[in-house]
Formats: sequence, C-alpha cells, structure tokens
Amino acid sequence: MPIAPSTAVSFLALAAAVVALARWPERRRTAAFVFGAITVVVVLAAHVLLQAIRGVDLGLERALCVALGAPQTFPLGRMSPVAAALFLVAAGALVARTGRVARRRFAADVSTELAALVLAGGLIFTFGYWLKAPVLYGGTTIPLALPTAVAFVLTGLALLALVGHRVWAVGGRLPALLVVSLGIPVSFAVFAIVEATEKGSAAGHVSWQGRAVLAAGLLFTGLLGAYLLALARQRRESENANRALRAAEERLRAVLQTAGDAIVTADRNGKIVFWNAAAMRILGYTAAEAAGKTVADLMPERFRDDHLRGLARMAGGGEARLAGVTLEMPGVRKSGTEVPLELSVARWNVGPDVFFTAMMRDITERKQAEELEAAVLQISQAAGEATDLGQLLGAVHDAVSRLLDARNFYVALVDPETETVLFPYFVDEADQTPTPRRAGRGLTEYVLRTGVSQFVDNEMLEDLLQRGEIDSEGAPSIDWLGVPLIAAGRAIGAIVVQSYDKGTHYSKRELDILTFVSRQVAATIGRRRALDALARSEARYRAVVEDQTELIGRFRPNGAVTFANEAYGRYFGVARGAALGTNFFAIFRDDNATTLRDVLASLGSDRPVATVRLRYVPPGRGERAIAWSFRVIDNEAGRAAEIQAVGRDITDQVTLAAQVQETQRLEAVAALAGGVAHEFNNDLQAMLATMRLLAAQRTDEAAFGVTLGKVEDAIKRSARHTRQLLVFARQDVARREALDLNELVASSADLLASLAPAAVRLEVEEVAGALAVEGDRGRLEQVLANLAVNAVDAMPGGGVLTVRTGRDGAFAWLEVGDTG
Repeated sequence: MPIAPSTAVSFLALAAAVVALARWPERRRTAAFVFGAITVVVVLAAHVLLQAIRGVDLGLERALCVALGAPQTFPLGRMSPVAAALFLVAAGALVARTGRVARRRFAADVSTELAALVLAGGLIFTFGYWLKAPVLYGGTTIPLALPTAVAFVLTGLALLALVGHRVWAVGGRLPALLVVSLGIPVSFAVFAIVEATEKGSAAGHVSWQGRAVLAAGLLFTGLLGAYLLALARQRRESENANRALRAAEERLRAVLQTAGDAIVTADRNGKIVFWNAAAMRILGYTAAEAAGKTVADLMPERFRDDHLRGLARMAGGGEARLAGVTLEMPGVRKSGTEVPLELSVARWNVGPDVFFTAMMRDITERKQAEELEAAVLQISQAAGEATDLGQLLGAVHDAVSRLLDARNFYVALVDPETETVLFPYFVDEADQTPTPRRAGRGLTEYVLRTGVSQFVDNEMLEDLLQRGEIDSEGAPSIDWLGVPLIAAGRAIGAIVVQSYDKGTHYSKRELDILTFVSRQVAATIGRRRALDALARSEARYRAVVEDQTELIGRFRPNGAVTFANEAYGRYFGVARGAALGTNFFAIFRDDNATTLRDVLASLGSDRPVATVRLRYVPPGRGERAIAWSFRVIDNEAGRAAEIQAVGRDITDQVTLAAQVQETQRLEAVAALAGGVAHEFNNDLQAMLATMRLLAAQRTDEAAFGVTLGKVEDAIKRSARHTRQLLVFARQDVARREALDLNELVASSADLLASLAPAAVRLEVEEVAGALAVEGDRGRLEQVLANLAVNAVDAMPGGGVLTVRTGRDGAFAWLEVGDTG
C-alpha cells in the first residue's frame, strides 16, 4: 500500500521546518514559518489519533489525495497512530528549538530528548523489519511501514543535528541523554523482538535469552550514560580549571602590564620572552622589538661579559648571586643613552626549562634628587667655610657643573646701595668679565627686571630683540638660561649658564635644576649680606659706645660682666679685656650693694628701666657719686639674660648742688635770724616790763604768780625761737614726738609772718580738727620755713603766701603756695 498522504505531508512539513531553522535561525519569519509547519503536522497527527480513539474520520486523507491530483480510484494509505505519536514528538522537538522557547534554560535538553525518541522509534521498527519480527505482522494494522520507519530515523537525526555540536561531543549531558533515550527503548524493542521470534520458532523456547538481551542492553546503556556523565564532569572541571588558569593569567598579565616597574622575563639563553608596558616606557623598545633581543642588549658593553658568565652559572643550577638582591646598575635605552636602574632578579623553572624575571625601576629622578641634595650640601658647606663671595660662588659653580653642562657660568648681583649690576663670578669661553654697570637692557637685566626664569634660544632671542625688550650684547649663544636670585620678594641677582656648542642644549630639566639651586644661593647670599650688614652695624654701634664718656657695661644676673667699654675700664682702673668676667656687685659695698640689689630686683616687664645714685670709693681717692641707669635684656623665654648698665659720674654736680643748697640755707638762716632777733627782742622787752611789775607785786601773791607765769611764757618763747634757729642751722638734735600739724602751723604763723616782707600777705587755712602726726617739731618748722622762704622769693613784687593743711584718709598733708 502506498504511503499515506498525511504522512507524506507531515514529513515534508518537518523537513521544511528543519531546513529553515538550520539555514535562517535568526530571522523573524523563520519562527513563523516553522510554527506554521508544526501546526500542519499537529493537525494531521491529531486527526489520526482522534480517528483511532474515537473512530471519527474527517476525510482528510481523501481530501489530500484529491488536492494532490490523485484519481479517485487510487489506493488510499492511512497514517498509523504510532506514526502520529512520533510526528507529535518531532513537532515538540521543533517547538523547543524555535523562537523565544529556544532561549529557555532546558530547551536544548528537551529538544534533544524528543529527537532521540523519534530516532529510537524509527530504529525500533527498522530493526523489526530487519529481524522479521512477528510483532509487525501479527495484527490487522502495521504499526509503521518500513519507509516510514526509515524516514523517522532520518528525521530524528536531522532534529539532533539542530541541537548542535554538543550532542556529538564525547562526554556531556546531551550525549548521555541521547544514549539513554535511545538505549532504553531499543533495549526493550530488541527484547520484544527476541521474545516474539523465540515463541514462533519450532525449536525449544529458551526464556532467558530475551531477558539477557534486555539486561545487557540496559546495563550497557546505563554504563555508557554514566561514563559520558563522568567524562562530562571531568571535562567540565578541566574546563573550569583551564578557565580559572586563563583568568589568573589574564589578571597577572594585566597587573604586569600596568605595573610601574619594568618587568622582563628571559629564558636560559637570555632571550626575552616577556616585556611589559613599563619596560617599553623606560627602555624605549616595543614588545615586538624586544622579542628578538637578549638581556645583554639592554646593558652597557662594560657589564656584558660578567652578565653572560652569571647567566650561564644560574642556568646550570649554580649559585644565584643576584636572586633576592636589589642593586643599582645602568641600562641602555633604544636611543643608546644610559638610564640608572634599580634591579632585582628571580630564577624559576617550568619542568626542565629555566627562566629569569627581572624587575627594573627607573631611578633617574631619585638620582637627580640625590645629586641636587649633594649640590645643596656642598653649597651650604661652602657658605660656612668660604672666606669671601668669590670662593662661595666658585663652590656653587662646581656644584652646578655636576648637574648640567656649566662650562659657561656666571653670577650677577645688584648692589643694594648703588643699584649697579656686579659680576663677582664670571667663567665664559667667549666673553671677558664685564665691569660693574648701571642696569642696561641685556638678557641679564631682563631677568632682573622681570624676576622670572628665562630660557632663550635663537628664536626667542630674535623675538625679544624685535620687541625691544633687550639690546644685543656679548657673544651670541646657542642656548641661554637665566634664573633670578629672589630674596625678600625682589631679585637681588641672577645665575646664568649658556652654550656656544650646537650639540649642547638645555631643557626644562636644566631650568628646574638651576631654579632649585638659585633658591639656595639666594638664601646664602641673603644671609651673607645680612651678616655683613649686621657686622657693619655692630662696628658702628661699638664705635659709638667706645666713644662715649659714660660707663657702659652688661652683666648677667649673677653679676658676671659680659661687656665693658673703654670708659668703664678707665674709670674702674682695669683693662677692657680684664673687666670681662669680673663681678659688677663687687664694685659697691655696704648699703650701696644692698640698694643696688633692691633696684635690680624691682626690674621687670612693668618696670624695664630703673635709675639710682650710688657711692663709689676708688682706691686712694675720695668718694665719688655715680648715677646709674639699668635695663633688663630678656632671652627668648622672656627671662632676664643680661642687664645693661649705663653710669655717669655726677660727683661735681652733687658737690655743686650741695654748695647751692648750703648758700640757700644760709640765706634762710639770715632771714630767720632777723625774725628771731626781732621776736627775741620783743620777748626781752616783755620780760623786762614784767620783772618791774613783779617788784611792785611782791606783797600780792596772787598777782605775783600771774605775772611770774607771763615771765615763764616769754622765756619759753625765747627758748623755742632759739631752738628753731639752731635746728635750721643744723646744730640741734632731732627729737621724734607726737604733734598736731594744725597747732604746729598756728604756732609758726608769727615766724612765717616775720619772714615775709610787707608786700606779702600770709594766709593760713587749717582743716577742722586735730591732725596727729609724728616727727621732730623743729625740723618740721624748718621745712615750713624753707618752703615759705622759697615762696617769698618767687614773689618779689608781693603776693599772697598760703599755708594749708588737710587730711587724705590715714594721711595728713601740708601745702605752701604762692601767687608768684
């Protein structure tokens, strides 16, 4: 019987869908086409199953024959239910490989399993025909025709091909799934076939043969599936390990490539096998260029023989003398110039192969910094050791020459007093040392004027000349580099280097070096100028101090003299040098030494200066009077470090003042004597008259006693006047007693009135109540008389002499005023 039309259409639809998925898997229309083909297959297969289960015949087979142009009398084949089931399974396999469903996690596994079932079904019936199994002929309906079985085998293989290469890989989940999906159905099918064959044979039936075949098939299927799964797991672990190894290698390579240090690996022959980006930056070779070179090509010629001997020793398993050791050595760049490197080497093995890895760091900046530091140290040492500016600048030139080409080097300085440009140091191959000059319009003056470092080549020189910034002078140079010396915010000079050789050029590196050195030189010259100015100032100060007639000295708080001028030494009879270290306090004795210490103890922040008059008795001479002024000199902690003393001999002034005072006293005594004589005469007249009255009152005792008291009062007044005169003449002894200041003034009114001429009026203003004081009455009266005499002398034309008393708390006061 021919193949059923529905079967043929279903196979065509499946074939078209498989071809579309294989040829155009990513196109949108492919999914629509495949789902359309699947729909056709599903409809036809469902019709067959419905017909077999329910007996419903929709006439699709005949309709298809008619649609295909077959005659009505053409024999009609029908699709079996087994074929319908396999078509539905094949449709499911296609659905799992189409559109969004194919992107699901287990879509490939489902598609593989369904395709395996289709393949297994085709194989089972194909083997059945091959073995002539009765199962295929015992019923009324053939389960599957031989062409259909073969077609399902091909369809299953085509569906498996859609899954991809993973199905055919040795080991893996999909191959194991395929083996199980094929092995179990085939084992059972073979078992059924063997059983059916054995039962139909005339010979004796052996019941265990079919079961043995089934057991062997299932065992083989299980073992093969387990082996494939184990193989898949091993391969997965190997792949994971390889993937991790590759990731680690990539990370290591990324680290090595981004490292700041050059990393170079070479084999036992010194041939370079690894070269990172830092090595290219430092040495100039690309990785491709370095691959054909050896490590010896990267070092100077003078080190290559030693390197080759050491490489051979290390490759042969000998001592690795450089392993774990960091050393400095030069390397050779691609340009041929040397670069200072810090190098460390490690040896490692991969099986019998020996490799060496070197880490190299460019230490050019560190070397330059060390050279700069050494230059600054040399300049600092020269600043302390040089005896003059020329020697200092010569040391600066030597230091700069170690850092750059300074064959033509000079220093220009501006004289702060005359504003002229001086050239204290000048070394040049083409020009002679310039003479001091007023600031002109040369390159040196341009740097001094702008206060900015200048790098001048031929192009820059022409531009400055055209703009009128400078005038051409001196021999033309190829490169000219000038840096100002800045001190206190202004240019005090300039350091200049220049080149007349076309092979010698300067760059920013030389500019930076010279700028750094200029700061040290400027600071050194500034300090030297400050020290020179201080020395000149000290010399002027010392000259002024030495020329003074005052006694000037300084001593520590313990009295040790630290400075003394010539006048001090002459006055105290010692040489100036011998005065240093002597004790200032030893000059004064007794109460003078006590007074001196009390005055010095009173000095402080609130009283920095104190004056005092002290007596001094030089050997073999009379007493001298010295007026001293003391000032405290504090240290950084605010404590007294020294005391400055300035003394002046005032013996003549004191003597003259004493003479003037004595003259004034004598004048006052004369004036007082006149007043006292007048008062004494009045008392004598009163006593004479009273004595006569006593002679007449001898019989009257009461009157006699009163008159005798008047005689006694007159005698006391006379004695008091006499004592006042004696005290004023300093011939009486002082007696301290309690007094009433108001009573003292009242009792002295007559004396004061006698001291005043007729044109001077005396007024006394006393505070109410008693004013209790202690003192010598005669001397207080003398003070009052002295003040009165001075006041009268201030009013030669007359006026008012006022005497006042008053109270201020616990103190009493006396005031004598005049209108002169």
